[in-house]
Parts: sequence; structure tokens; C-alpha cells
Amino acid sequence: MRQEIGKRVKFVRQKKGYSQKEYAVELGHSKTYIRNVETGTSKSIYIHILEELEKEGLFSSGLPTQSVNEENHFRIDRALQQYKELVSKNKDEADYLLTCFENGLDLHLSKKKNY
Repeated sequence: MRQEIGKRVKFVRQKKGYSQKEYAVELGHSKTYIRNVETGTSKSIYIHILEELEKEGLFSSGLPTQSVNEENHFRIDRALQQYKELVSKNKDEADYLLTCFENGLDLHLSKKKNY
């Protein structure tokens, strides 16, 4: 359960565009504590962190309830922004990465059809 909560803390932090240090300051903790929560290695999670997750709709009644679609949408948006940044720095590497992604999808989808 700690690892699941940690994933949700990281998701909220990234959604807000914060570094671990910035998020730690906002929550009143050290960067190390936030890192430990995110990786699931912290032995304790303060109630106000759970309240922050609940406010974001990612925790309720003691059980995580994050929408997979919301997380996937965030991850795709983030990947697109990173891809655009890579295009501006190195178009050839960006094209290679996109080609690998497309080929991976094609391969996966073609395997699904064979089952």
C-alpha cells in the first residue's frame, strides 16, 4: 500500500509541476521524506499528505481510488511535452524515439489480433 500511495504522491507532485524539493517545502517536509514516500520506503505517511491526495481525488476511505485514465492522460501529455523539447534539441533522436514507439505499438497490437 505504501508504494501505491507513493505513486499517487509522485503523480500529484508532477501534475503540479513541482520538483521533490518544491513539493517538500509546500507540504512542510524534507526532500528526502518526499522521495521516501514516493518510493514506498517511508515507514510513515503523515495524515496531511493523505488529505492532499484525497483533495486531488486520489485517496478515499483508506483505499487509493485514482482514475487510471487520468494518470494515463497526464503521462501522455508529459511525454508529448518531453518529445517536443527533444525535437527542438535533436530532431533525429526525436524521430528515432517516435519510430520505436510506433513500431512497439504496431507489434503489440498485431500480437493481440493473433490471440
